[in-house]
Amino acid sequence: MSVMELHNLLLSLMKRAYDSFELALQLSLLH
Repeated sequence: MSVMELHNLLLSLMKRAYDSFELALQLSLLH
């Protein structure tokens, strides 16, 4: 695996984690 592939994988993982965190935050604010 190249460095760019690892970098892109890390970025997509962080974005997914951030998206789910944001969703959980919105849900907890609603309830």
